[in-house]
Amino acid sequence: MVKCRIATCPILEGQKYFVGEAKSGGEMERLPGVKATVFCFEGDTAKTAHDHLNCLSHPYVIRSLGYGRGLGKHSRYTFLAVPFFDTTLAEYLPKERSLCIHMDRLTVEFIDIVGQIVRAMIALHNAGFCCSNLKGENIAVMKQHNSMCAKIWNFEKCKSDDDKDQDWKNLGTLLKLTGLWTPEARDLYTSLSSGNLKGMDILDHSALLTLIKRITPHDRLQGEKEVDLEWYMRKAWAEAFLKLQNFVRESKLTY
Repeated sequence: MVKCRIATCPILEGQKYFVGEAKSGGEMERLPGVKATVFCFEGDTAKTAHDHLNCLSHPYVIRSLGYGRGLGKHSRYTFLAVPFFDTTLAEYLPKERSLCIHMDRLTVEFIDIVGQIVRAMIALHNAGFCCSNLKGENIAVMKQHNSMCAKIWNFEKCKSDDDKDQDWKNLGTLLKLTGLWTPEARDLYTSLSSGNLKGMDILDHSALLTLIKRITPHDRLQGEKEVDLEWYMRKAWAEAFLKLQNFVRESKLTY
């Protein structure tokens, strides 16, 4: 159980998200709390969400810091605390469009975010969950290690494989919010919405390939390991690369 202190009014307009502090342990009053984003629900929804989040550990699925019931006049509410974030994908897309699109292409940063969402959805599907109401509000966007990171926080148990298929279609609808309407972007949305593109194959679509990946071949056999530019140089120009590497080492340069 967690003691949660709500510090401010909702931080996301139209949603019951609050900045708060989560504490646990026998000496909660004396220990410093952890800054958290707190969701407010009516009924026992917070416990259900907490149980779901604790069913798996994945870098792109948010973890629960605990849940609790309100006191006094707030007793009909339950609260779920998660690591702090103050932006969802629904807010990030319109406000940070320049970070999502550059020169009529999706940026590397946003391609990374899409990759994180796809990997999270695959992990959820493998664990028997789905995001039946996948939308931007259900995906937290936070800064980690000097880069933006997406984490899904709202999902439920799958009733059938059709639920999983619908997730990929909903992702196509979500990506349309970028406002990018180039031919390859339209093809990405259509392929997702029609159910023809799913799972890791999504990240091989031309709209989601960075320049490096476009000019660098990759082998999907042997664990589907993607190769980087250095690997390609070693393979294609082994002798020249070795000379360059030796020159760098002898000159004590970095590359």
